[in-house]
Amino acid sequence: IAERFYSGLKIRKDSEEIDNNPVSIINNHIEGVSVVFAKCCRPIFGDAVIAHSDTERGIVVHHKQCKQVSPFINKDPRYFPAIWEDSKKPHLYTARISVNTENKIGVLSDLVSIFTKSGINIEQVNTKNIDRTFTGFEIEADIENIEHLNKIMQKVRSKKFTSSCVRMINEK
Repeated sequence: IAERFYSGLKIRKDSEEIDNNPVSIINNHIEGVSVVFAKCCRPIFGDAVIAHSDTERGIVVHHKQCKQVSPFINKDPRYFPAIWEDSKKPHLYTARISVNTENKIGVLSDLVSIFTKSGINIEQVNTKNIDRTFTGFEIEADIENIEHLNKIMQKVRSKKFTSSCVRMINEK
């Protein structure tokens, strides 16, 4: 296990290649080793992911589209494929969502209400005026999995005041 995660170790006696099969993320661990979820891309349960070993942080899991890891995926043996397995323990992941809406009274309240009625905690909201008619919101919320995220985004998109609602990966 150690050699698989820390490519600098040379434990094997033969020239066999390191296994390139995906490792399973179960209860936020890979083969019994605790993992850290990258803050640059905020992967959530159900995303296509890639993992890598880091001497300081241990095993770090990134979204497969993360700009921080894409240059290294096929070039560095520390990067290896990973897949999610059903976890027995529920876990919340922080997802970032960008929402553009009409700039009018009550829109923020309506947005927050959508999350509240869905039982989703909002960690942070940043607002910016796009122009006189549109406002942008960057929302960080606690999400269980990709289906959970897609449902809340669909609810936000269904509102008349919403012009766009997209997940943010690597934008901050």
